[in-house]
Amino acid sequence: SPNSTITTTIITLITTTMTTTQSTTLTESTIRITPSNLLINPGAEYGSLLPWITGGTCIATIDNGSARSGCNPHSGTKQFFGGNCNDSNSTLTQSVLLLNDTQGYTVAQLDSGNLSTYISFYQQSWSGSLAMDKAQISLIFRTLNKTLI
Repeated sequence: SPNSTITTTIITLITTTMTTTQSTTLTESTIRITPSNLLINPGAEYGSLLPWITGGTCIATIDNGSARSGCNPHSGTKQFFGGNCNDSNSTLTQSVLLLNDTQGYTVAQLDSGNLSTYISFYQQSWSGSLAMDKAQISLIFRTLNKTLI
């Protein structure tokens, strides 16, 4: 047989693995806008009506559940109690300053008109009929000089 040459070419594939690490720094800033409750003494737990302002023909008081059997505080040991004067009303009012450097609001936020509020309360009726009691909550925004917004 004639001389034959067999040529074998070996190709070596070299794979280089490079690991790169991408570092991302996440910067997050949080602005505290809403404290847990803007009211002071919201559930009468201070044992006094302060800083609430009372009104109406039947003055609201603080009760620990002893004024009427079964009318116990929802939570804690005290509650506001009023209206026990035969078809008379009791009112409690509290002013909350939003721009006094403690609530975290800015003039721009208030001026934007995009703030929201959440109001929650528990009501019990002396007579056991909520139809007899007419709870009402009002939220009024005023300027620092008490002008209605």
